[in-house]
Amino acid sequence: GQLDATSKQMSDQRIFILNKIGFTWDVSKNAQHSIQEGTKWYSMYLLLKDYQNEHNRVCPLIGYVHKGQNLGFWVRTQRANYKLRQEGQLDATSKQMSDQRIFILNKIGFTWDVS
Repeated sequence: GQLDATSKQMSDQRIFILNKIGFTWDVSKNAQHSIQEGTKWYSMYLLLKDYQNEHNRVCPLIGYVHKGQNLGFWVRTQRANYKLRQEGQLDATSKQMSDQRIFILNKIGFTWDVS
């Protein structure tokens, strides 16, 4: 099961230390808000959601342009950054592929591996 701040499965000392460094206990509560609206990444994410609504999928081809933006290339970049995360080359707070970005992309059914 999942642990939370009140779980007896984790010592109070560990909880204290994690709280002190700003550990996020439940990313689902904060994920949407921690992605800054108005950023290029967020605007591309909204375009992907728009694409999903029109095409019922979230897998545009690499050269696909949606409303003047190369959405296919952006999606490819997200996959590449995710792969870097999996390989340990980027950490959980990386601007290129943070836990929050992974969470909201997963929430819309993003396909990470198309090979």
